[in-house]
Amino acid sequence: MSSRRMRSKRSMPPSSGMAVLRSMIRPAREERLLVWLLLPVLMSALVTGGSAWPRHVGDGLTAIFAVPLVVYLAFTLRLEPGRSVSTWLEVVLPIGTVSLLLLQLVPLPPSIWSLFPSHVDIVAIDDILGRPSVAMPLSLTPAGTLGAVAYLVPLFAVFFAVRSMGREARRLLVVIVIAMAIANALLALAQGAFGPQSVWNIYGTASTFTSTGLFRSQNHYVALQYAAIPFVFALAVDFHHERHCGRLAIFLLGTAVVALLFLGGLLSHSRSGMIGTVLASPVSAVVFLVPARRD
Repeated sequence: MSSRRMRSKRSMPPSSGMAVLRSMIRPAREERLLVWLLLPVLMSALVTGGSAWPRHVGDGLTAIFAVPLVVYLAFTLRLEPGRSVSTWLEVVLPIGTVSLLLLQLVPLPPSIWSLFPSHVDIVAIDDILGRPSVAMPLSLTPAGTLGAVAYLVPLFAVFFAVRSMGREARRLLVVIVIAMAIANALLALAQGAFGPQSVWNIYGTASTFTSTGLFRSQNHYVALQYAAIPFVFALAVDFHHERHCGRLAIFLLGTAVVALLFLGGLLSHSRSGMIGTVLASPVSAVVFLVPARRD
């Protein structure tokens, strides 16, 4: 009887790679609404690209798309009971970050705010004009600081949404991030090959020496590249441990993708980005070699 089972198991055709991947990234039924609310926020951030420039339309769209997600989380999110590290971080991190920004809007007496180097010019102008100093906040641009608080909404919405998701839903988001990083790297290659005057230069911010992909800023573009590199090998480890696929084939495929992202990161010619890209590769190797933890 046991020999028949073994023969039947051996005769079963192996699943295709795409079928296995689809089964690994299929969210649970109760999580699908959360995933659908999160996807517009994530895709808006990855497609329109963030920018340090004020009033960038992509940042506004991302904040708008985050509103339904925030409403959903406000009614459904439940933090795990207990004084675990993760629970403290989930409470302290958003409250502390928002409080730090709001504190910069509190008016302070001249004897305090004049001590900060950024206010030296204001003090000098008041002295030249003979104008008495009045209470002022630490922020030199209060409207910009208040806007930064609004742009934190998508960040923490995504953080809490991912924190409450299962493995399959998280894998789906990882696959999307990797796919968008690959698309950005290919677009950066096209920008470098055809020059800044080509149709591939979407925002007109790429130059002969820098590529920006879908982003306005080369620094934000390269941040996506080196952030996606560890995800590639983490997904490869998950793929291998869950389905017992060939380790060598997965390693070669992951290495090829990492090489593309590495090249795409170098095309940005961002010094900080290049450092992040170089550091991301050994981190990826560590992720690949360390056995995956199974929840």
